[in-house]
Amino acid sequence: MAAEQVENPLAMLIVKRAESTSLMSNSGDFMWFQIFIDLLIRMDHDEDALKELASFCKTIYQDNEAQLQSIEEFECTYNSSNAILWYTKATFLYPLLNKALRIQSFHTILAFRAFIRDISKQLQFEHEQQKELRENMGENVIIAYRGQAVSIEEFNEFKNSINEYFTINSFLSATLNRDIAKMYVVSAPKSDSLMSILIEIEAHMNQNTKAFASIAHLSQFPNELEILFMIGSTFRIRSLDQNVENFYILNILLCSENDIELKETFKCFKSEYHSCASLTSLGNVMHRMGELHGARDYYVRAIENTLSATGSESISSLNTNERIRSFTGLAFVAAQQGEFETALKYHEYVLTLKKELFPYNHYVIGVSYVNIGNVYYSLKQFDLSLSYYNDALKIFTQSCALNHPSRAKNIGNIGVVDAATHCFKESKEKLQLSMNILRENYPEKHPDIATCLSNIGLVCRSLQEYNAAEELQLKALDIRIQTLPANDIDIARSYHNLGILYETLNDFQLALYYYQMAIDIKTLGLFQHSPEYQDTLQCLVALRYKIQSVSLPAVYWNIKRDT
Repeated sequence: MAAEQVENPLAMLIVKRAESTSLMSNSGDFMWFQIFIDLLIRMDHDEDALKELASFCKTIYQDNEAQLQSIEEFECTYNSSNAILWYTKATFLYPLLNKALRIQSFHTILAFRAFIRDISKQLQFEHEQQKELRENMGENVIIAYRGQAVSIEEFNEFKNSINEYFTINSFLSATLNRDIAKMYVVSAPKSDSLMSILIEIEAHMNQNTKAFASIAHLSQFPNELEILFMIGSTFRIRSLDQNVENFYILNILLCSENDIELKETFKCFKSEYHSCASLTSLGNVMHRMGELHGARDYYVRAIENTLSATGSESISSLNTNERIRSFTGLAFVAAQQGEFETALKYHEYVLTLKKELFPYNHYVIGVSYVNIGNVYYSLKQFDLSLSYYNDALKIFTQSCALNHPSRAKNIGNIGVVDAATHCFKESKEKLQLSMNILRENYPEKHPDIATCLSNIGLVCRSLQEYNAAEELQLKALDIRIQTLPANDIDIARSYHNLGILYETLNDFQLALYYYQMAIDIKTLGLFQHSPEYQDTLQCLVALRYKIQSVSLPAVYWNIKRDT
């Protein structure tokens, strides 16, 4: 494995501090991919998972006889206790796995789900054993090394990110032998686009970090003294300096998740997904990450599994709950794509299932009423939307504490309907109440707080309170950029709202910039026929026409992303 280090690119994500430059922060991507991997590791995988992996690899290597023989051996001899051995020896496994993790190919990651879980559990076991042994010996610090090829762009990113954090979205191999790592640095072929560096990793066994351990005794290559770090390990960049041997050394420190900014927000996100690790949960995280097609595939697969568990439509209440969650996920995806009738059909089916399991005034019935109300709001049927929101509020008031987040968010929903029907004073009061309650439950930097801020900002714009509207929308955008994946649809909504505001203020250059930012994200996450996509596109086209008609300078037509 160490021999492969220089050639393999890092699955790297640098997490900027908010004060560094919030528009470049990757903290949202970091948090949500960590949650995805945590769910994957905690899932109970079906018996066919390894067969599925072997079949997947055979398709990839169908013309490579040597690899096909290795896959056959894997099928015959693999078990969870030799996962790390197979990771170090099988060239058909680790390149595919780490590439999938690096580029976040969720279809491939799903095929590797059992293998990822087995490696992770074996690594965690080794970490705990070695931690106890090292503590008894008073040797808690490990220094490991890795030869690494990086692009010039990556090198400069490291150079400009001293004291920042970064995460590795794959398993990371290193060695205790500096000379082994150095050999691959100095012997790497020269290139104008790549440079080789030596990464020096300091890790403390007595700190609450992701698992890492020496795997020499488990490896196909014990003489390489390999150290393996868990997927999602987080490091702080200490220095990047050229040494007397004329190559660069990147010095990094393995850190805990508690060391990063937004740790309270991250903890809040993790608690929302901690109770259930399933295909549906993975689909929910993928939906949050903007991977709508992948999320839909996971939901469909989860539904199929609930049927195959019994072989009929007569399924247990446990499977019914999973179907409820999966069909709800399908409804959310359909609504985001503008397929509102399909979304409504799924939500109504879910409501039917819930009514078979729960009393009429149960909390989960209220959740369905909210979801149906949201679809009717998107269809601009505000009377129906308000009716469902009010029914939900009655249930939440009976079944939840007065400061429960669901009750708070539903009060905000009613406030949004008030705004849509031009009752701005009532709307602002409800939205402010909603935000006050949410602040009792969530850290300030939370997407639901951002939604409240954005909605109040929209009301302020309608009331011609433009300074307040700008401040609220910019604050909402900042929270969303820090807490959501980079291409999240809510970030696009913030850009769209700012575009409208600045167009109202006749600042056409800023308006055009924000409309373009919004359409860039919506192009990735929405069908082009969806109303939300069309809304932003029409704003963008109309503004360009307006600029042209008043003969403004050409600079308005060529807004740069780094403006």
